Amino acid sequence: MCASPYWKDIIAEDCPTACGFCETPIGNCTDMATGCNKDLSICVNIYMQDFVKDPLLIAEMTQSKHAHAHSLVVDSELFE
Repeated sequence: MCASPYWKDIIAEDCPTACGFCETPIGNCTDMATGCNKDLSICVNIYMQDFVKDPLLIAEMTQSKHAHAHSLVVDSELFE
């Protein structure tokens, strides 16, 4: 998703450091969503679109000790 023309602006806002969109020096450039740097597949996984678009949802999922993004079942309603 980091390279996708559609998602690039969204990713650049929510996970700029994880996807390499920060200018050097980085300064105040930080990921709005927690855990962006722990699983870089979020930048390229089409099934993570809702999580990438919603930093609050990402934060909620990463705070839960039982939540694992890779084990989520994709629900077609999420992508409507």
